[in-house]
Amino acid sequence: MRVLGFDERRAHFAGDLEKSVADADAQLAQMLGQIDAQIERECLDRPSATPIEPIELPEAPSDLDLARRGIGLVIWATGYRRRYDWLQVPGVCGPDGELLQHHGVSPVRGIYTMGIRFQSRRSSHFIGGVGQDAEALAAVVTGARRTGSSPRRRVARRASFATG
Repeated sequence: MRVLGFDERRAHFAGDLEKSVADADAQLAQMLGQIDAQIERECLDRPSATPIEPIELPEAPSDLDLARRGIGLVIWATGYRRRYDWLQVPGVCGPDGELLQHHGVSPVRGIYTMGIRFQSRRSSHFIGGVGQDAEALAAVVTGARRTGSSPRRRVARRASFATG
């Protein structure tokens, strides 16, 4: 479900779940077609494929009362485009529209980031590199204390931000 925004207690969703799934299915079919075409061009043996079964979609809610459901943490996967105009929380984004964060910790209590370019290292936004950031941020979010923690982790806990 695509999130339209948040207010004090609620997450609001677009009513386009079926279209989003159909679009994703179309992109998958296009990619699989390109792979099949390459196999044909290269005269390669085609591996046996398992058919992709359609997904039964539940009725999607238009909103969700986060507090009533006991939700105090939202992990947000933003995809490939860095655009945060939907995020209407004062102090989360800088004047340039980029998320303000230090090692994944936002200046706004309770908001964290993951997979941001150079979040804490060059590989932060790669699938193979996000794991180290995830582990460090999980320790911050859960309040886990580690003996001999690095200065970077201490800085992340203090959430000091350089805004410019």
